[in-house]
Amino acid sequence: NRCIALTLTLALASCEASVNAGSEQNAIDRHDWLAQSIDGVAVSNPERVTLSLANGTVSGRGGCNQYSGPVEYGNGHIKTGPLISTKMACAETGLMQLEQKFLGALQTASTYTVSVHPELTITTADGPLIFRVSPRQSPP
Repeated sequence: NRCIALTLTLALASCEASVNAGSEQNAIDRHDWLAQSIDGVAVSNPERVTLSLANGTVSGRGGCNQYSGPVEYGNGHIKTGPLISTKMACAETGLMQLEQKFLGALQTASTYTVSVHPELTITTADGPLIFRVSPRQSPP
């Protein structure tokens, strides 16, 4: 009886882990994300720095320009490929530097977590990228 109980407990634990991982991944896909902070520095206008993940692609606004690139993620791990972006210049003070910092950090992404709020934290070599949820935008 102990062997059966232990096997059942392990089977249930593995089912719960996969359900949670799938729910976390679905939460990332289901929403667009607005940047709250980049490496501990608050983003003054979160709507300017966004992130969306769908169909193996990461995309959004980097502050001034649109960006996109390949992405793989699941089970708390994330890896982005080379990112491409439009090349518009922005006159707003500090916006181009913010964009460079964000895109540089995003290309070194390694892990992610989604909290209950939901809030998305992506760990990068340059520090954490923290996003809050935004309703999914319709593609143009």
